[in-house]
Amino acid sequence: QVAALGVNQVKALSANQLKALSTDQIKAIEAADLAGMTATQIISLSTAQVKVLSSSQLNALTATELNALSDSQLQAMTTTQVNSLSAANTAKLKSTQVAALSTAQVAALSTDQVKALAVSSVAAMGSNQINAMTTSQVGALTAAQLKGLTTDTLAAMGTTQVAALTTDQVAGMTVASVGALTSTQVAAMTTSQVQSLTATQVKAFSAGKVAAMTTAQVAALTNDQVKTLSDTQLKALTTTEVAALSTAQVKVLTDTQIKSLTTDAVAAMTTAQVNALSTSQLKAMSANQVTALTSTNVAALATSQVSALTSSQVQALTTSAVGALSSSLVNAMTTAQVGALTASQVSALS
Repeated sequence: QVAALGVNQVKALSANQLKALSTDQIKAIEAADLAGMTATQIISLSTAQVKVLSSSQLNALTATELNALSDSQLQAMTTTQVNSLSAANTAKLKSTQVAALSTAQVAALSTDQVKALAVSSVAAMGSNQINAMTTSQVGALTAAQLKGLTTDTLAAMGTTQVAALTTDQVAGMTVASVGALTSTQVAAMTTSQVQSLTATQVKAFSAGKVAAMTTAQVAALTNDQVKTLSDTQLKALTTTEVAALSTAQVKVLTDTQIKSLTTDAVAAMTTAQVNALSTSQLKAMSANQVTALTSTNVAALATSQVSALTSSQVQALTTSAVGALSSSLVNAMTTAQVGALTASQVSALS
């Protein structure tokens, strides 16, 4: 009998009459007839009645009717009902309604539904909702949606979610968003994601986040990214990170960047890295940095590198480093360099 009611008849039902209908009677209303209900009528439906609405009934609702659903009515919907909403109807939800969805309901959204959400709706989502999203959902977020997330919400993403972001998504993130990533999130990024970062985005990493990077991530940095590392970022590099740099990466460091390396970083450099330094880079080193060079690395220097050292740099060499110089390297020293050797250094010569 209820199924026989027409659009106008359903529309004529009062709030009290609607509330009196059983869940079976609600299920019996034709989708087209339900679509003719007013916002006031929709609001009057109990959570139990909303919970039994079929996919066809839900998708027949107009934007006005959907927007009339209260938080409690929305939260009463099963995950199956939420998932059954068409992308078009999902897009009609107000930002306040999306923010009211439970974490289970958010996780139930399809990737098409996620893409359909308005930027303002995604921006309104809470940290717990974002954290509840699957990796597929996170990977489906549009560039505009990702940019719309607050820095606090973005920082709430799990490491698996961060690693699920596409390189295009990462490259499209705002500098503020990149800067908002936690050290744990940065360490979870894939090497491909790291390489997709722009020079400006790389600069947004704090010292702590640079130090949190894995050796694989540091080794994956492009030459252009390496050239943009600031004084603070270079000083933050751990000894293991420095040792992970390729010779190609070392070669692109500017003289100013070389000066920024800590003495611990210099001491951690591999023989291949030191050997890859240009004479200009070597001459840019401070006396303390030269002192930090291991005797093994000094012994591996090319004759052109040794002859390029300034007198003050020669004097900064440790006696063990001087003692490690081969005959060809000693022979490559200029008279000015030999004249600069201290008595202790001369005594160290074999």
